[in-house]
Amino acid sequence: MDKNSITAIVLTFLLVFLYMHFYGPKPQPAQQISSTNSVVQTESALSPATNALGSATKSSKKAVNSIANLSKITENLTETILSNNLVTFTFSSFGGDIEKINVHRNSKVKKGPIVTINAASNAWEVPLRIREFGKLNINNLILNPEFIGKSDIIFTGTIDKTIFVRKSYKLEANSYLLQAGMTFSNLTSSAVSISNSFSVWLGRINKVSSKADRYTKPRSIDVCTLNDGKLKLKRLKPSKKKTLQIADGPIEWLAVKDKYFTHILIPKKDALAVGANTINYKKEKQISGYANFNLPTIQSGGITSWSSTLYAGPTDYDNLKVLSTTVGRGGKYEEILNLGMFSFLAKPILVYGLKGLYKYVHNYGWAIIIITVIIKLITWPLQTKSFTSMQKMQKVQPELKALQEKYKDDKTKLQQEMMLLYRKHGVNPMGGCLPMLLQMPIFFALFAALSRSIELWGAPFLWIKDLSLPDNVATLPFSIPFLGDGVNPLAIVMGAAMIGQQALMPSTGDKSQKRMMYLMPVVMMVFFYKAPSGLVLYWLLNQIITMGQMFYLHYLKKS
Repeated sequence: MDKNSITAIVLTFLLVFLYMHFYGPKPQPAQQISSTNSVVQTESALSPATNALGSATKSSKKAVNSIANLSKITENLTETILSNNLVTFTFSSFGGDIEKINVHRNSKVKKGPIVTINAASNAWEVPLRIREFGKLNINNLILNPEFIGKSDIIFTGTIDKTIFVRKSYKLEANSYLLQAGMTFSNLTSSAVSISNSFSVWLGRINKVSSKADRYTKPRSIDVCTLNDGKLKLKRLKPSKKKTLQIADGPIEWLAVKDKYFTHILIPKKDALAVGANTINYKKEKQISGYANFNLPTIQSGGITSWSSTLYAGPTDYDNLKVLSTTVGRGGKYEEILNLGMFSFLAKPILVYGLKGLYKYVHNYGWAIIIITVIIKLITWPLQTKSFTSMQKMQKVQPELKALQEKYKDDKTKLQQEMMLLYRKHGVNPMGGCLPMLLQMPIFFALFAALSRSIELWGAPFLWIKDLSLPDNVATLPFSIPFLGDGVNPLAIVMGAAMIGQQALMPSTGDKSQKRMMYLMPVVMMVFFYKAPSGLVLYWLLNQIITMGQMFYLHYLKKS
């Protein structure tokens, strides 16, 4: 194998490493979210709406501090429930707010039931909770149930003896959608101004599992903005530099998400701005969001209202795509899934490949195997061209070494003679490199589709219990550097297959290059050791098919 091919392979592995590094952060230690987390006020002010978001942070801090002592207040409050076959919402009289969201186990949520919101551990930063209402005190707002139906609930009460508020919720059948509305009536003899100072929590999302993996992305707030008639998605991630991040409106919708679940707030009218608070960046990288809305001044005896739709469920492509037609408000909800820079390839692989094949084989492991074979057949000509180029380069190695020795003191002449040699034998020095690099977008797209698909979460295959996690079969009494204490046979077999593949590759006889090529499988095994077993299954089968292709080209075809 020539130096150009060596460089191509090293560059390929480097690209894989960098992609995994940036799209698969190191796991964060699982810790319970503290109910006493507070928010630090930002120094910046961007607009009247964002000014309100920034100045409201102090009142938010007071609210959170008071919430930390709510055990006595909430101890005897009424709890009510709305439930369907997919999700259960538990409500409390404290603010008439959501206390818990429980996503039920089903064909997509295989590890359910999952609690995505628990108000006590989320400092009551829960979806649809009023965060600020003008200058009125809403910290200890108590609303009592006025009506409890099979699919809807109405809470009523008074804000600071000034505003009579009615909160209504309706849970749609066979859906993760909760319709919410609030009406505010002025009970006083004077007007109440709430311009630019009415905000509603979207909040944060709970940790679904105590076990984090290298490929679990941190939470983020996605904001869909409308500028000059064009929709644009902006992603606010936890930041150690900015405690409060602000996105200016008009804003169609906002979503908080983790790897597999999301809460989407879809207001009937655009939000003015969105604020996102980073919480405990070093340990948890948590993020909590809220939106600021414009409500008119409420005259004496006057009434105003606000309404929104809340989606609380899995980050499933099909579910999110349906929201665009059922709810509207700009759409683009499926982009919450975030399939990376090669989403144009990842989406068809996920939607038509993985999910499409599952309808026929009823197992995601077999679906991955079939996808691997199909992709291998598509890229077969590229791989064949790469191997053929390597063979040609192997044949000219003796002449190439002679030229290097003859013109070792004249680099310009050496380059000219090398190009003449390549032209004479019909060799393209980049022939072994380009086909490999052209296949990398497919690998990255597969990586995104397989590592972020909730369909693989809890999906079994043969001895593998969960295709979204390493195929751990045993635990060692000691830990191995970079690998940990788990025994993951799929990654080990993959490393062995890559060593076998290197043995079949054309060799130049250079011992240093040979050592480097045999080191690569070890490095790749380390990269993949804690990867989702679905991804490792793809890469292992890809290596096995590649070995068969090389054996055919180098031995059977020659004979």
